[in-house]
Amino acid sequence: KMARFSRAFARAGLVERIGIARAHADLATARVLVMEKLVGTRMLEVVRAACALPDRGLPGAQFPPCPPEVVRVHGSWAGLVNSLHLAFGTMVLVEGTFHTDPHPGNLLVLDDGRLGILDWGQTKRLRADHVRLLCRMTLAMAAERYAQIEALIEGSGEFALEELVGRSPLEKRMAWVLICYTFVDTRWTPLSDLTFA
Repeated sequence: KMARFSRAFARAGLVERIGIARAHADLATARVLVMEKLVGTRMLEVVRAACALPDRGLPGAQFPPCPPEVVRVHGSWAGLVNSLHLAFGTMVLVEGTFHTDPHPGNLLVLDDGRLGILDWGQTKRLRADHVRLLCRMTLAMAAERYAQIEALIEGSGEFALEELVGRSPLEKRMAWVLICYTFVDTRWTPLSDLTFA
């Protein structure tokens, strides 16, 4: 898996920004996988260390200084986040196979400044029609075409919420739009601070 994703990132021109541990096939067995160690610090720890106060990305907020290794590879905090988006966009929208466990503990800022992605044990392959649906939804979200977002979701037959049964068309549309923006859009909104657990 890791070799496949490394090749995908190479095709996308991301090898200078993204690091994946290489497997040592000569040391591996059917029960043990031996990989190179990626040396770095969890991405959130790097951000927290740079912050004097928690930054929520609110308008007018000042960003903390960006570590030199991040600046060297990504240019800025925004560049680091962009690298993360490009990595997952490449996985989902180009390759149709993606890392399904991207919690903060699996994202490192490597000592050389690259973004390290750990724990490739959980991946998922998307059907081609799902990739096309995600592409269409992403474009509709970017253009703020709310009726199209709702139509794509409902038309796919892949999603259903019991809570929407019997609701008005406007309530259904707003629910789907809020779900899409909450889980997919990276811009700050008041919903960004909600935890779905």
